[in-house]
Amino acid sequence: MPSQASRPSKRHTWGPPALAVLLAAWMTCGAQPASAAAPNAEDTKLDRITFSGNHNAYEKSTYGRLTDGLDAGSRLLEIDVYTDPVSGWVVSHSNPVSSDSNCTRKNVFGKQVRNGDLADCLTDMRRWSDAHPGHDPVYVKLEMKWGFYGRGDMAPEDLDRLIAHRLGSDRVFTPGDLTGTAYTDADTAARAGAWPTLARARGKFLFYVWPGTVEGKVFEDNVPTDVEYGRHVRDRAAAGRLPEVMAWPATRSLVTRSAYEPSIAPWFVLFNDSAGAWLNGDPLAYCRSHYLLTATSAQSVTPPGTTDPTPGERLDYLGEHVQPSVMTHDWTGGAGVFDARARSC
Repeated sequence: MPSQASRPSKRHTWGPPALAVLLAAWMTCGAQPASAAAPNAEDTKLDRITFSGNHNAYEKSTYGRLTDGLDAGSRLLEIDVYTDPVSGWVVSHSNPVSSDSNCTRKNVFGKQVRNGDLADCLTDMRRWSDAHPGHDPVYVKLEMKWGFYGRGDMAPEDLDRLIAHRLGSDRVFTPGDLTGTAYTDADTAARAGAWPTLARARGKFLFYVWPGTVEGKVFEDNVPTDVEYGRHVRDRAAAGRLPEVMAWPATRSLVTRSAYEPSIAPWFVLFNDSAGAWLNGDPLAYCRSHYLLTATSAQSVTPPGTTDPTPGERLDYLGEHVQPSVMTHDWTGGAGVFDARARSC
């Protein structure tokens, strides 16, 4: 169950001017070296902005509708997905055969109800995007609870087609958008700082896939999600079909990336781990290399010397010491909870 912030909820529907002013304020107030002039926030690159979003955003106990989170200011939606051979792309926390979500679908009477599947969640995102042209970039974490299931037409390429069909490939920022024609892989492009500016990233969604908690325990299709999607990206790139890829493979750290086969490792530039793990590691190395970094469970962070920090104070501390691209948490509102912050290292 999500934690409600102790201060009054504040709803944010960021447009270009609002976010630009906020980022400029962060930059001016010390998020950059004092000698650096604060640039136009719209010219700030995506890897230099920290957003905030929701763990298990699809659950009805978190929001009445998935898009309520986007209206509140959440800029990461975490969605749990089961690949069931009968029910398809099921969205649920613990029911693998029937969706239990706040995504909307039409019932047999044509009425909009909840408990939609992943296709329905994507349709909700598209409708919200249509209603908010020029919106902030939105990260979408797909936790593949028991992995892909190629024999059930739920392989990586099927996920790509589903996202492209339901949301629209033009709304997605993909590995191919990063590499373009100038770079051979995502790592080379990321380290060169080839990320788009905020202005160019507006209206876009960035999907990444994450291994699930029960993966490898159900079907014979047991290649781990990170490896399977990494190979998928590599193979599509080698075949000249990288534009078909709609999501990013993700891993925990540079250490875990180093254990992959050399041909897929350069496609991992998005790293996902708990806030506590990053605080005990060397997170600034990721920022300096222009990698994207997600810090989960931000509500577990307590700044030293404080006894009852507000959610905003916890996020400020985590943002300063980890410099993540996204911080995830269970809060659905409150002062500072969905503020954008400058990421500098």
